[in-house]
Amino acid sequence: MSDRKLLVLGGLAGLGYGVLEIAGVIVGGISNPVPFDIFPSAATAARVAATPVPAGVWVGFGLQAFSTLLLVAFMVRATSALRQADGHGLLATCALAAGIVNVAVVFVSFGTMAARNAGAGHGLDGQSVILLANLSWGTYFLSWPSLAMFLGFLASAALRVRALPAWLGWAGIVLAVAGLAGCLDPVNLGQLAQLPPILWIPAAGIALAIRRGTASESAAVMIPA
Repeated sequence: MSDRKLLVLGGLAGLGYGVLEIAGVIVGGISNPVPFDIFPSAATAARVAATPVPAGVWVGFGLQAFSTLLLVAFMVRATSALRQADGHGLLATCALAAGIVNVAVVFVSFGTMAARNAGAGHGLDGQSVILLANLSWGTYFLSWPSLAMFLGFLASAALRVRALPAWLGWAGIVLAVAGLAGCLDPVNLGQLAQLPPILWIPAAGIALAIRRGTASESAAVMIPA
């Protein structure tokens, strides 16, 4: 498969990540019989422990988990393309490293969330719900700095080789700064700062595929037969 096709697939993976992530949150939220609470009270935790999780919550959870796999595909392909364009530059390598850390921590958060869902209505008690909720929230919070660093390094590398429109590249850097700043206020600003990247990554994926693909085709035309 050509680099052009791989890059397009990487861009589509970024788009798929955004679509499935949003769909998963919506489906899971609508299907949840107990309103989501970051820090559940004893009464809410008792309700969660006594209420089996319906299929819709698992569907939403699965969509989010699969969207994260698409994010991995986007991370690998985008950083690979930028490294090639930048002569194996350090920025793209740092972006990939930060992305790997982010995904690893996110899946730890998914694991604790799955344990809470599986145990609800099947012997889990309220105190265990609180513990698992805190572990899930804590690991999710720990994924924020690495996501911000991924966005910042990726946007900087793309700006360096002009692989993204300038406004989109600078927007990525702004989101990276906002993501790091949000760690100082995780309950309010921090959560809000996690929403824009879900839109920026699909936009960057498509723009990167279009720009890099066009550049490759132009270079091929310029090379004499």
